[in-house]
Amino acid sequence: MEREVVALLANAPGVLDLYVWLVWKTWSLNAHSVRIPLFTPGGLADQLGSIEYSADRFFRRKLGHWLGQVKTFWPDCPAQISKDGQTLVLSSSKKVAAISTIKD
Repeated sequence: MEREVVALLANAPGVLDLYVWLVWKTWSLNAHSVRIPLFTPGGLADQLGSIEYSADRFFRRKLGHWLGQVKTFWPDCPAQISKDGQTLVLSSSKKVAAISTIKD
């Protein structure tokens, strides 16, 4: 994860939480993709602690906004909300890592 991105997101705790979670989760995946449910018990809303969103559509809208902000710093972020809006689809980030490689 990029230290500069963490510093820039320090005043946006929801976006920072999502960024850190995405970096960790996508790096731990291998070649396959996974679907993370948004609203089931233990789903993404529970994992991010977003209980203040009383309706699913509010969390989905907020998640889309946060994901857009993450992608301004990490354009190749391999995450997207599914077309039906029920899951977050993740792929491995090992080919598009959130960490800049140091070039000699």
